[in-house]
Amino acid sequence: MSQNSADYEKPSLGVFHLSCWILGVVAFSQVMSVGVALAVRPETTVVERVVKKYIAVPQPVVATPPQDPVPQAQESARVEAPVTIPKIEIEPISPHEVLANAPVINEPVAERLVMEAREARIRSDHMQAVIKLEEALRLEPDHPAIIYEMATNFEVMGIYDKATEQYLKLNALGPLEGGSLWKKASAKLARGIVPESKEFTSLGVVRLSPSEATPVGERRGVVLPVSVSPNADFNSSLLETKVHFFEKQGGEVKQVESPEQPGYAWLSGPVDWADGEEMVEIWYHIPPSDRQQQHIFGERVFHGYVAELYYAGELVDMRAHPRPLLNKMRGRANGPLPGDAWDPDIDPVLESLEQYEPGDPLLPQLPTR
Repeated sequence: MSQNSADYEKPSLGVFHLSCWILGVVAFSQVMSVGVALAVRPETTVVERVVKKYIAVPQPVVATPPQDPVPQAQESARVEAPVTIPKIEIEPISPHEVLANAPVINEPVAERLVMEAREARIRSDHMQAVIKLEEALRLEPDHPAIIYEMATNFEVMGIYDKATEQYLKLNALGPLEGGSLWKKASAKLARGIVPESKEFTSLGVVRLSPSEATPVGERRGVVLPVSVSPNADFNSSLLETKVHFFEKQGGEVKQVESPEQPGYAWLSGPVDWADGEEMVEIWYHIPPSDRQQQHIFGERVFHGYVAELYYAGELVDMRAHPRPLLNKMRGRANGPLPGDAWDPDIDPVLESLEQYEPGDPLLPQLPTR
């Protein structure tokens, strides 16, 4: 221990003092450099920035120069002066132009119903026509065209009081609304309605009998309602009904001459007209042999009829369907119609056709020696 302490030497203070002097010099040099830098720094220049800002300045109001004052008398005269409206010249409508045109139905459904009702009336389906016209009146109440069509339909049906009621309704509308229909209705009211005179008996609506196959051939016929006035003094045995039947074959309309197996029968009994009407059915037959001839001349299609009612041999009523058949009846009553001339040379040919049997030749056989 004594040896180690003997070997230990105290540190030298010279090195420490030298380090302190060096640090001091360095610090002094730093301070001097800062001082020199501050001494030689450039002069600071201040730059000013100008910012432009636009301010909205209101425009000056230009004063209107004052006008000369209007005298009070002129001002009151200008206020009190009446306003003048230009006169419009309206050209009057001539009565002829008003009565020449019928009123138009603007409602399309009502117009269609009136057209359908007119077609039904032409087909003699009067109830269907009334139904369509009533529906049209619900869409277009009191329209002159619908009222006139309704009146015409009642007139055709023979309901003259209803027809007159409709004509009076149309007449009350006046010429401006009714137009040409007002003129027609007024003419009918002025002249009155002359009902068809049928004495004490008449034919009702004729109905077709359903075709029926029978052992003697196809049966075709009609049913005739015969009406009699109440308390009429007549002899029922003097009443007679006749029906002329027409068929169409090969595009030509022909009357059934001497029909096969004609017949008639009263459908109600006893036939005493106690309730005012009795019905009779009249028919004819097409023989089965005629079916074979239809392959040559065409099928015999039922075309129509002309029904007649006689009392004591005098014609009192008539029904025809279609109506042009009346012209054929009148033509035959006055003589053969043009083109109806009969060629007697055709008789042998027709006779051979009537006796034709399946398998027989149509041409006549050659004379044998």
